Amino acid sequence: MAFCIPPALKHRRFRSLWLGLLVSITGSQMQLAAIHWHIRDLTGEPDPLALSRIGLARILPIILFSSIGGPAADSLNRRRILFATQSMMALVAMALYLLTFSGGISIWFVYALTAVQAAAMAFDLPARQALAPNLVPGKDLPSAFSL
Repeated sequence: MAFCIPPALKHRRFRSLWLGLLVSITGSQMQLAAIHWHIRDLTGEPDPLALSRIGLARILPIILFSSIGGPAADSLNRRRILFATQSMMALVAMALYLLTFSGGISIWFVYALTAVQAAAMAFDLPARQALAPNLVPGKDLPSAFSL
């Protein structure tokens, strides 16, 4: 059985984008797991309502900004959008780190920073999806979209 590299990954620019986003998405998922643990730690007990507010803090900005994110990805520079959104998500992670280890964290900071990250994600996903056709030829687009 031979190992086959997906055709889209044979293109250097797409491969760089894909690897960078793989790292980013992995970090975001680890951060979400840490936020759930942190909410439990801040409330002192398993509080389903406090945990469900994280979901609300994530979905409301996506609902509000997703109708703007698509047109922005179509009309603005997609690389700049990705740079801005990925930078914003990194700053949110840094803010959570600094607030946690300085002892100044509260549950409301966690909710607010989660909402900021979700707003950035509402712009990130459309820009990322719209960038793929610029990086790979048409015959490799199905491979790029599946990755």
